[in-house]
Amino acid sequence: MEYIEALKWRYATKKFDPNKSVPNDTLKRILEAGSLTATSLGLQAIKIIRVESPEIRKALLPHCYNQHQIVDASDLLIICAHISVGEEHINEYIERIAKTRNQNISDLNGFKNMISNFVDGFDSLEPMQEWLARQTYITLGTLLTACALEQIDSCPMEGFKPKEISEVLDLESLGLYPTLLLPIGYRSEEDKNQHLIKVRKPITDFVSNI
Repeated sequence: MEYIEALKWRYATKKFDPNKSVPNDTLKRILEAGSLTATSLGLQAIKIIRVESPEIRKALLPHCYNQHQIVDASDLLIICAHISVGEEHINEYIERIAKTRNQNISDLNGFKNMISNFVDGFDSLEPMQEWLARQTYITLGTLLTACALEQIDSCPMEGFKPKEISEVLDLESLGLYPTLLLPIGYRSEEDKNQHLIKVRKPITDFVSNI
């Protein structure tokens, strides 16, 4: 599907068909697209949790204001950010660059020091977490586009209780916190929202030339 038409096709699906599943190869491509998204410094301080268990999804439901997309959709993706970034994450990243590009780690010292200085520049955990959370929204944009191109429906969700979601999934022990939920699958024929005309600003109001 041509990408403009794909983006016109997609909408925030309110009711999924629980009897339809996303093929594994399609899901793999969507997740790979997410891994290829841009992130600040290339750090990828992000993890996507795919919740396969129906029991766990049901346990999450009351913490998502009983929005049934999370149990009816084929797959539920939880986009998480790292709680913080420290020396361990930076070293792992530098080692991955060296291995992937066949470089000496010592040749990357300047880049490593730049990242360390940037991270050390946060005066508290809160602004660091705001920065990390923004990376997950960039990732969300890539996932939404990938889903649209694959003609897989999706519904980005901020309406949930992060603390409770984190407790159910024990995310804190993994050094993660949830910022977004993304149920994906196939729209139900009963979802009337699919027939609504998309409402957007005219491009002349959305873009200004200076």
